[in-house]
Amino acid sequence: MAFWSSIVKPGKPCPYVPPPENMVLHVSQVSLLATAPKGQRVSVMLKQDADSDDKVAIATLISGSMDSISLDLFIDRYVEFSLLGEGKQVPEVHMTGYFAPPDDMPMGMMDEDEDEEFDGEGLGLEDEDDDPLHMNHFGGIPDQGEDSDDEGEDEDEDEDEDEDEDDEPGVTRRPHMTIEELKEEPKKQAAAKVKEAVAAASAKRAAEATPPAKAAKKPKEEPKTAVQEEKSGAGKPKVRRWDNGFEIHELAMGPPNGKLAKAGKKVSVSYVGRLKSNQKVFDQSKAFSFRLGVGEVIKGWDVGVEGMRVGDKRKLSCPPSLGYGTQGVKGTIPPNATLEFEVELLNVK
Repeated sequence: MAFWSSIVKPGKPCPYVPPPENMVLHVSQVSLLATAPKGQRVSVMLKQDADSDDKVAIATLISGSMDSISLDLFIDRYVEFSLLGEGKQVPEVHMTGYFAPPDDMPMGMMDEDEDEEFDGEGLGLEDEDDDPLHMNHFGGIPDQGEDSDDEGEDEDEDEDEDEDEDDEPGVTRRPHMTIEELKEEPKKQAAAKVKEAVAAASAKRAAEATPPAKAAKKPKEEPKTAVQEEKSGAGKPKVRRWDNGFEIHELAMGPPNGKLAKAGKKVSVSYVGRLKSNQKVFDQSKAFSFRLGVGEVIKGWDVGVEGMRVGDKRKLSCPPSLGYGTQGVKGTIPPNATLEFEVELLNVK
């Protein structure tokens, strides 16, 4: 995936021309500069048809209270971005995103021509002669026309021949399948089985999460980039530490069969961010969504959220190199600040 960025300035349309490669643009964020006048409102407009003046607003920013908005916008054709604001000094807007293959586009955005050319390849429907029911593109049986009537007549003839063969004396034919009547288990017994399965899955996951005991041999020096783990005692969370200062504290474990957060997936989290130096809260949200592993958030989040399951809770301690570096965020995060985030994974898509 290649990074993309553009600056939209007031009074001047900003065109987007698709690259010659077979890629689509994913616009993931629009932002105002910190120097924008406080309280200034500006809308980012999108024009899809070059021959029409119709525009739609994809985001509205307010300096000082809503300086940045996350988007999930896929674009595969020529468009123009422009700004609509109040007053004479409309601030410029910075847009970021990345180029992705067409397979990443949501369903329903493919061209009609591509839908028509789809022949079911890869779904086991290539050889229609091997399958008596030819499925259409949507998994249903096609409408029966004149051809199907002819096929129906042939099938009737085959059935008549089968019936004649069945009538031959001394011939006993066995059915191709046996239908057995299943007895419904009592509700209590079924519920007990479900509890046993959940308990077994939880025990397996806990065993996988526990580091194996070290053999009583000569200790080997771990590489400098190795992760240091602390054994969790009674009431103590499990901690993993890196040499660069990054830490992951496992606070709570969700269901063992919860959805897993992996790079490229869109995740939703609730979090509270604090400065490690004085525990001052500088940011928090009950529901924040982003695409994991593509640089939409700080590096500490891309590393720390990956591997969580829905319901898991972690505390991430991010050094400046995995946070906001030597610059920080003016008025909120000082330079070279170590940040702590308590994060709970809510959903994975």
